Amino acid sequence: MMAAAGVAHAQESPEKDSDVAEVSDIIVTADKVGLLEKKPSSTVLGFDKPLLETSRSATLISDETISRYGIDSLDALAKISPGTFTGTYYGVAGALNIRGTLAENYFQGFKLVANNGSYNTPVAAASRIDIVRGPPSPIYGAGRVGGFLNIAPKSARDGGKYITSPTGSISATYGAYDRYQLVGELGLPLRLGDTDGGLYTYLEYDHGDQFYRGISPERFVGQMSLTLDMPGDWSYELDGMLYKSDGETQTVGWNRLTQDLIDNSTYITGQNTALTASPGAPYLTAIQTVQGGGINGAPYPALTYTNAAGFRGGGLGYQYNGTSLVTDGRFPLNSGVGTTQLSPRTVYISEADLSKTTAPTIYSGLTKTFENDDWLKLEGFFSHLSHKRFVSYGYPAWVRGGVAEARLTFRNKSSLFDDKLTIETIAGVGNRYMWGRHMQSFNSGVIALNRRDISVGATPTDSVCGPFDEGITDDSIPPNCLGWENDVHSKVNNYGAFITSDIELYDSLSLTIGGRFDNFKVNTRDTGIRSFVNPAPVRDSADKLTYTASLSYKTPFGIMPYVTYAKSAALIYNQAGDIAPNLVRNGGWILDSKLKEVGFKFQLLNGTLVGSFAYYSQTRPQLFGLPPVSVITAGKGQELEMRWLATSNLSFTFAGNLQKTRIKGPNSTIAFIPPSVLCGQTPECLISMAGGSLRTLLTLIPGREGDYTYTAIPRRVWSLYASYSTDDHDWGKAGVTWGVTYASKTSGSLPNAVVYPSYYVSNLSAFYKKDAWELSVNVNNLFDKLYFTPVADIYENQAALPSKGRIWRASVKYSF
Repeated sequence: MMAAAGVAHAQESPEKDSDVAEVSDIIVTADKVGLLEKKPSSTVLGFDKPLLETSRSATLISDETISRYGIDSLDALAKISPGTFTGTYYGVAGALNIRGTLAENYFQGFKLVANNGSYNTPVAAASRIDIVRGPPSPIYGAGRVGGFLNIAPKSARDGGKYITSPTGSISATYGAYDRYQLVGELGLPLRLGDTDGGLYTYLEYDHGDQFYRGISPERFVGQMSLTLDMPGDWSYELDGMLYKSDGETQTVGWNRLTQDLIDNSTYITGQNTALTASPGAPYLTAIQTVQGGGINGAPYPALTYTNAAGFRGGGLGYQYNGTSLVTDGRFPLNSGVGTTQLSPRTVYISEADLSKTTAPTIYSGLTKTFENDDWLKLEGFFSHLSHKRFVSYGYPAWVRGGVAEARLTFRNKSSLFDDKLTIETIAGVGNRYMWGRHMQSFNSGVIALNRRDISVGATPTDSVCGPFDEGITDDSIPPNCLGWENDVHSKVNNYGAFITSDIELYDSLSLTIGGRFDNFKVNTRDTGIRSFVNPAPVRDSADKLTYTASLSYKTPFGIMPYVTYAKSAALIYNQAGDIAPNLVRNGGWILDSKLKEVGFKFQLLNGTLVGSFAYYSQTRPQLFGLPPVSVITAGKGQELEMRWLATSNLSFTFAGNLQKTRIKGPNSTIAFIPPSVLCGQTPECLISMAGGSLRTLLTLIPGREGDYTYTAIPRRVWSLYASYSTDDHDWGKAGVTWGVTYASKTSGSLPNAVVYPSYYVSNLSAFYKKDAWELSVNVNNLFDKLYFTPVADIYENQAALPSKGRIWRASVKYSF
């Protein structure tokens, strides 16, 4: 039935040894937070094996774990998964950082449209979230070796069996800052003649203010899963999900960085009054950012910005030459200069900021199972993303991308020598078609993060007009506002064939090998009005052979050492799945990744202490900066994960990692330089330059000409949690989960950048359940700790996101 359910809905396999089965039963009884190490899953390698017998580092997280640990975003997954850290992209948790780089998101084993920071990836709608540290199985297509996250939807199948009567729940949640959430779930058994099945639906509505003032997102998640077992050993599954949101606005957090701001929340106030907006207008036009004066006494060079208006170039940026700072009347603060204590709730935001997202996803799978449990499966997948964004400092974006994929897979399992040797093989072919259109503007240099005094809020002379302000709904060029400086149209077609085998001898020695061959064809162009590239289409093709091999041995005393080597290939695409033309021209649109990993899994103390240790060394590509370039990252690290079921009521979890990621230079992107990097942590320095931005090529900065360590993610992260649940009593059942997460210090990527101190953050969850009713309470950041995360991408040296303070929420749930 695994084939019928697809990769997302794993079943429990019967144990061969009665003693092992007894221990497993004890664990299932004692495990009241939904840990999944002993339950079979096909996500990691493609084979239906328990995680403790899989030669790869991974964490499987059930919906019960999500509930008991109070996980409400991808960022919170670091509580229980080593090697992970917040992948927050300007405050939006679209992807997880795994082993030092952003991971890719999958649904039912199929890769979704890229989501770096378009919307917050939903977690509550999942029946299980799988975090795999390493490359995807050859079955799932080309991918990077850093890791990926797979989402399994809720279904009407429970433990491999269909529900026998209608079941579901209704819950209402209210939390801090007037956040409220309504969730309804309904599962129905289906019986249509000789066809058995089930239908499960999930609906979620979430609205309210956030910790950060001025951000009030509203979102809807709808999910449906239909599973059918039909006559003739045929089975079918159809899964769909729709995500819609409004107001998941990006923010850089705090600007005007100094060490005093990070250490003491002391913010430098003041505004520049040299520029003037049109009467009654809430923003500057692009041309108004360069009115009057010049750079160091020289007039601005004349550049054509749009067909309708001349834009006298440079915007609010200055190309730093490494020797002297700029003299320009638009840059120094000359009004209201001073200091103030900044609240972490006050961030860079404006009423003009915009974020609207629609993301539908559909999965379909038809399976034929044969008498010997072999199966043939035909799967189809569709994912689409439409996202509009505007940030008032002058960054509009319109992302539209999609994926259509088909996969045909055959599985065969055979045994030889009286079952002493078993061979399971999965082989197939697939086609993946991606299209994307990514419209955005940031090339003209009008963005100056430090210009705005966020203690005052947005004003007309630190805001820039964007295309959505003019009601633009297509690729039209507004007469005065920012037009679409980049407009990338991209198509990629990928045909692939794969095979992978799991060979097991004496139920102890296991060799897993696999590979795939892919042909890629890309067609892309940039028709933006200020793209700096040839607008003519550029085409290319590439053939890639990738492979993976793992060897493991199950010892009789509960320890399974393993070794893995993998070489994979990955497309280098942007947030719409689009590929920049310059990457195709220079050969950087598809690059190889490599992984070496050794480790061991363990089951000790009669199977009540389980976990894994891994050491890895990897190289993988990452898209960086402006203009977009493919950069190779090299990472090394150690990861430890443990689960201890101390009693039938008490359990502990530990997840920790040490990692170091280096950027293999030269990284030829543009760096935006905070004044403090050049002239120290003195207020006078920032006051003289806050109205504009300094930029230069990263390779021109001393110490960044070649390889350098990426310091925006912590070297050490660990989490320790305890969970206690009572037995069932006449009065009901109760439980509590409490723990702490530690992260070491981070900093910007430039020399002399500000340093963000290490921190501990604590979280608490509790529940009370009686009959059909359940009350739960979650408190994140229990002790209201202030800490910081550098923002992503090219502005990681100019701004940092303060942590959300203590946030609580309470839920009432009725199940039937």
